[in-house]
Amino acid sequence: MLEHCEIPFQKVVFEGKSLVIDDEMGWILGVLIRDGNQTDSENYSVEVTKGAHDLLLHYVSAVQKGLGVRAAVRPVKQTQRYSACFHDERARMLLYEAG
Repeated sequence: MLEHCEIPFQKVVFEGKSLVIDDEMGWILGVLIRDGNQTDSENYSVEVTKGAHDLLLHYVSAVQKGLGVRAAVRPVKQTQRYSACFHDERARMLLYEAG
């Protein structure tokens, strides 16, 4: 991944938990914008569906490292795609604060 040293990292905070928007977190946000969805129900679900299994596994690893949550991976019925989903209020609110 290319680093852009001239662009300062941003930091967001929610209920005492902070999130630094570095290159890896920027990549996660890009994946969520392109292939993600969230529910507005009380379970705070964030889900990503991708056809590339290796990219989804990279996303799962980055989410666990960056947000401290574990995402469940499952195949999507009748397609060659996979879905990764996590349920965490603080992680979802940090993503909301990040924009």
